[in-house]
Amino acid sequence: MLARHIESEATRLEALYKDITQTERLLTITTKKLGKEGLMEDEEEVLLEKSSSHCRAIPKLEDSLGPKPIALVSDQQTAHNAKVKDYNTRVSVLDKDRVQVYEIIKGHCTN
Repeated sequence: MLARHIESEATRLEALYKDITQTERLLTITTKKLGKEGLMEDEEEVLLEKSSSHCRAIPKLEDSLGPKPIALVSDQQTAHNAKVKDYNTRVSVLDKDRVQVYEIIKGHCTN
């Protein structure tokens, strides 16, 4: 399960890095075209819109680079829930036993 998750995460991140690189490349090309003289007004507007679009796309792509949560299938979720319940039961028993031991020690020290 974890190996598949790691593999899919690697594939997803690789695709995102390619998208970011491609968008940065397109932004550079668009910016160079905007720097040229002799552009018609409508060409300049189109290039400015493209440039703006690329600038907005890069942060969105970078934001999606964060870790993706691991999704458990039903039997894995059931096993996980059972382990959590077992852990919580052990913790509550431990707390109860600590109180009993404290009371015993306290009782011996005050008598």
